[in-house]
Amino acid sequence: MLVRERVAQAIESLSEGELLRVAEFLDYLRYRERVNTISTIDSTRMAELYAEFGDEDRSIAEEGMDSYIDGLKTEDIR
Repeated sequence: MLVRERVAQAIESLSEGELLRVAEFLDYLRYRERVNTISTIDSTRMAELYAEFGDEDRSIAEEGMDSYIDGLKTEDIR
């Protein structure tokens, strides 16, 4: 008998409460699989993304400095 058939037969005999616990356990197994997949992220690729977005953040900050300085000057005048 295949595992799938054994599980299907066992499920047929479960009460609603037992089915609920089985469903929760299945949700946990799926969650655990997703977490394990996430933890295997390529650190080299992450470093590349960090560098790329770091450069972008710096350029955005540098572009916005002029308006920030103008705002500070306006505050000083008040």
